[in-house]
Amino acid sequence: MPQPPLSIEVVAGKYTEGRHPALLLPVFQGEWTSEGVFAAVDRMAPVRPKDLIASGEIRGEFREFTILHLPPDRPYERIVLIGAGKRGEFSIDCLRSITAQAARTLRRMRYCEMVVVPEAFPDLGAEEVGEAVTLGTILGLYRFSKMSSEEPKKEMFGRLLFLVPDATTARAVRRGVVRGEILGPATNLARDMANEPANVRTPSSLGVTARQIAAECGLECRVFDEKALTKMGMGGILAVGKGSAEPPRLISLKYAGGGRSAPTVALVGKGVTFDSGGISIKP
Repeated sequence: MPQPPLSIEVVAGKYTEGRHPALLLPVFQGEWTSEGVFAAVDRMAPVRPKDLIASGEIRGEFREFTILHLPPDRPYERIVLIGAGKRGEFSIDCLRSITAQAARTLRRMRYCEMVVVPEAFPDLGAEEVGEAVTLGTILGLYRFSKMSSEEPKKEMFGRLLFLVPDATTARAVRRGVVRGEILGPATNLARDMANEPANVRTPSSLGVTARQIAAECGLECRVFDEKALTKMGMGGILAVGKGSAEPPRLISLKYAGGGRSAPTVALVGKGVTFDSGGISIKP
């Protein structure tokens, strides 16, 4: 069974109530505040993170991983303490990275849910936390299994829960979640295409995928084949394409939903499905 769809919820509620599999908390180098969710975890855990940091057992180095086991009468089964490095160097990219690592670890441990409390990241806005955690989780759980002959393992992990103090914070987190849910699958689609072999991911198949994306997203798509490219005088593309039995394609995607006053932006990219450029210079 493949990875289950990721369910993402933003709930206004107390992080000291209920019963959840795991809570993700950052640990900055040499720091542990005695406020908010950090103070609550100190009270929950049989061995206080504050003491582990003071003793040097937990250092807070970037991506350092510590899992605390809590008694059955506490709100969480596990507290996932992940090193965030130096506070002054912490960024949205860092949050994406540690979230991805946490999601992979919880999946391996067969936990179904990860709880995130945005106030644990006071240097970032709630919207930034929503986007970074969502994106990091989606990217971290990525697997390329299209070409695998093995039966996919049954996965348990499939839920990301944000616990926030009020409706205003909830709205901000949800805005970030929406962006993360767009960027994550788009990135993973690009990963899928890059991971496919050249005999499968041909220029013509890239054109098919472009049309599918356009149909789903309301874009205008045109795919120019070798005959159209000849008429257009696209000699460079055609010359490079002569090195393969697969003819080249030129793909145009157009979005015009921004209104007349919106700026015009053109993005030009190169989709190389097979690159023989280095073969001739290797010994």
